[in-house]
Amino acid sequence: MTFNENNVNANSPYLGGGVTTDSVKVHMQSIHHMFVAIAKAVIFGHEINNNFQIGCMIAYAPMYAYSCDPKDVILSAEEMNKIYFFSGVMCRGFYPSYKMREFERKGIIIAKDK
Repeated sequence: MTFNENNVNANSPYLGGGVTTDSVKVHMQSIHHMFVAIAKAVIFGHEINNNFQIGCMIAYAPMYAYSCDPKDVILSAEEMNKIYFFSGVMCRGFYPSYKMREFERKGIIIAKDK
């Protein structure tokens, strides 16, 4: 395991990643750096021993809709996506399309180093 419960960053940037600013752009960039660090740690681990099994741990607290009102159901699904986003990127290796659309709407550009 690389980072424990790294999705805590979604709702608590300081607790989950030490981010002290309210800037969403800085927050998302710091999460990207964490994803890169995780990927590099996995690559390095497999260079040491190809049989290593390296996984991830997420904090999981289901978000149930307040009522059966479609607005509440959509809100709970959006909150759950905050959790799924982290495991999805770590397991699949890329950002999901819904997150890329969110970045575009919010004017967030992630600097991706090579």
